[in-house]
Amino acid sequence: MFEILERFSARDIENKLVSIRELISEGYDVKGMAAKLSIPISLAEALYEIGRAQIKYSNKFSKPYLVDTVAARLATHDIVASYHANRLKTRSIADLGCGVGVQLIHFAKESGFAYGVEIDRDKSILARLNAELAGANNIMIINDDAFSDRVKKALSDVDIIFSDPARALYEKERKLSSCKPNPEEIVKAYDAKFAFDLPPQITRDNVALPKPIEFEYISVDMALNRLTVYLGELAERGVSAISLPSNERIVKEENPPQIEHVSPSPGDLVYEVDNTILKAGLLSELAGKLGLRSFLDDGKRVLLAGADVESSFLKKYILIGFARTKKELLRLLAENGFGKVVLRYYTQPEDYYRERGSIESKLKGNRVVHLYKHKEYGYVILQRT
Repeated sequence: MFEILERFSARDIENKLVSIRELISEGYDVKGMAAKLSIPISLAEALYEIGRAQIKYSNKFSKPYLVDTVAARLATHDIVASYHANRLKTRSIADLGCGVGVQLIHFAKESGFAYGVEIDRDKSILARLNAELAGANNIMIINDDAFSDRVKKALSDVDIIFSDPARALYEKERKLSSCKPNPEEIVKAYDAKFAFDLPPQITRDNVALPKPIEFEYISVDMALNRLTVYLGELAERGVSAISLPSNERIVKEENPPQIEHVSPSPGDLVYEVDNTILKAGLLSELAGKLGLRSFLDDGKRVLLAGADVESSFLKKYILIGFARTKKELLRLLAENGFGKVVLRYYTQPEDYYRERGSIESKLKGNRVVHLYKHKEYGYVILQRT
């Protein structure tokens, strides 16, 4: 789709996209855009796809990269890319499977030279254009297989090889063998230091890579965003979770403290735990560090309770009260002026809005309430601080 873009400079494309995004917002389709701007249909199709992705994912990136909607969804968040680049700063670095080049551009900002290898023709075209827009003259994009003799020769003396391999959007069980390029094969093929972004859902037992190995779970905006694995000299710790952009880190301990249980009362502070901590298996370390105790664990979400503390891994609430029945719940919500409801307990996706609506329709207030369910206390009524 994007081969036609090679006829233009990156700056020309960027200027055309200003008009494209305006036309998208006005409801034009591809044919309408082509006629309006007097450009070929093939060019309009390529620009429409990029413009649509830039609009949809504007909050993910610090600037409008040239991306398609799939690449924009999967590309590394700017905050994470910057963090990776700073941690892996070196003389020369290679990104195998660099996609449209977001992470690669950040590598180039911090390291002496950055190689991007991408087997997909369209992605490699966008990566070159993005590098041009970034003014990065220390980048080389290679459109080839990561295991070709040409690529291995070009990367024979790089310091670090990084890869965020492609994989299926959904798998019953995540395995290294499903990643392309396969990290196990990369380690065999190259002589360098290695770091990989792996599917965050993969279990550590399924990562059969050489030790020493570090598992770093990365959170952005209280949500698990990346699992980065560092090998050999790059491994600084065993297992940790880091929250960006605050850089708060929790590290796995050999003998973590036991978490005590507590039954909070109305007016007490309650905290929802970032799922990054849960996936990394660091709940005991977080609770112990902050002096918090366990209140609720429904298998998907964990609530802690205790003193007033601050952490990028926690959402802070005030406990309003409990309700064992829906009738009692509605009474407490009305008494406290709540009118908007966020359900934080499990419902079938198709039932969520129906259930929320059945509660909100009987309320007149304008305050927002967050509802959880506890096996002993029933509804747990919380308000964000």
